[in-house]
Amino acid sequence: MEIKLKNIKSAAKNILLGNYGQLMLAVAMYILIPTSVVSLFESAGAGPIVSYVVSTIMVVIQGILSAGLSLIALSMARMGFGHFRMLFAPFKYTDKFFFLSVINAMAGYFPFLPAAIFVYISSSEGGLDSGNFIIAILLIILGFALAMYLTVALSVSRFVMIDKPMTPVIECVKKSVELIKGQKVKMLQLQLSFIGWFLLGMFSLGVGMLWVMPYYYETMAVFYRQLRNEQQVFFTVSVEGLKPDVEGVHDWGVVTDDTPLSSEVRAEATETSVVLETPVSEETVQEKPEPPHEACTPVTPVASEETIPESNGDSMVTLDDSFFED
Repeated sequence: MEIKLKNIKSAAKNILLGNYGQLMLAVAMYILIPTSVVSLFESAGAGPIVSYVVSTIMVVIQGILSAGLSLIALSMARMGFGHFRMLFAPFKYTDKFFFLSVINAMAGYFPFLPAAIFVYISSSEGGLDSGNFIIAILLIILGFALAMYLTVALSVSRFVMIDKPMTPVIECVKKSVELIKGQKVKMLQLQLSFIGWFLLGMFSLGVGMLWVMPYYYETMAVFYRQLRNEQQVFFTVSVEGLKPDVEGVHDWGVVTDDTPLSSEVRAEATETSVVLETPVSEETVQEKPEPPHEACTPVTPVASEETIPESNGDSMVTLDDSFFED
């Protein structure tokens, strides 16, 4: 399966048109809630131990909120809409997303542990000489390479957990490794391509992150959809509201009939949903049985003064046919 990063990013931009506000608001909450709580405790004169505990708790909360951002981005990629309230939906499975965040953090930091231990022992025994310094540099380089490999392998684990939150965390990790197999280089290129954007966002005193982070999360969501070999989105209207008819997707209960914006959401979903034109595996597509035909008596049409215009079907934004062609 050929994945073109240029087209992935183009699809993400198209999805964000008209949806940027919801993700920007979610990103603002993702940044401000933890930092505000930590600043509040520090300004109240909390001791170093209390500040450390509060900071640790906020890091955990921010990891779960990151899953919320992924949920919003994935909802936009599949259904064409998302709401900032979905940011807090993953707290329904706090334990699972907490352990998944711990595993992702360990993948980024654990590979540097040998270098840190070596430097600590060498320094305690009289400092780093030229030989030990070279060894330390080599351990750091190897640790960086291993960290990048593990980070890429686990890059879609949150999306897997979002689709099937009842699945054990380890199984989600294995599924992420399986999905990314053969596409690690593409994912690494995608991650590296955002370094400049994140630097620009930080140099703008963090204001630019309100634009960069939605773009990043939406691009990751589109990439994940392509890894799953998803072709298009189907909509099913039921008493519980509009839901995506995609195999294995968990119902987060965000769109229901008692949701104030449900009618607007339905209209927006019908008009702006993005369809990825790409081959679908047989596992993804499920044939739906046709409803049984019931005998009926022909009815003679009655003339009416009112004329009902013919429906032209759902209007959906589609990508060019050459989206994933070589």
